[in-house]
Amino acid sequence: MKSPAGLNMHLSCNWYAVRVWSTGIGFGIAIPHGKSAGVSYPRVAFGRKLEGIDWNSMDDEKAKLIFMIAVPEEQAGNEHLKILQALSRKLIDDSFRAQLLDAKTKDEVISLMNTM
Repeated sequence: MKSPAGLNMHLSCNWYAVRVWSTGIGFGIAIPHGKSAGVSYPRVAFGRKLEGIDWNSMDDEKAKLIFMIAVPEEQAGNEHLKILQALSRKLIDDSFRAQLLDAKTKDEVISLMNTM
């Protein structure tokens, strides 16, 4: 991120997008995403909430695995789609989702994420 102000701008834009249309894709997964001039290079942040969060998902299941994608405005199309594609390939696998939910440490999560 270029600055905390850039981060705030990205989060504000992202929150607006989430409120307008759901980024809850089902299977306990949400992928809020956005582009911003405040982002220097593509990033993915991961969060996990075992009780789940009502994300207005297509299947009405609460989101337990949340992946926030942030890309620079000028890379929005191509880079954004590459990240979504890589996430989708792994998240379709029930065992991968289960491993993310069962991970006990940050290092276990990072190791799983590095398999993408």
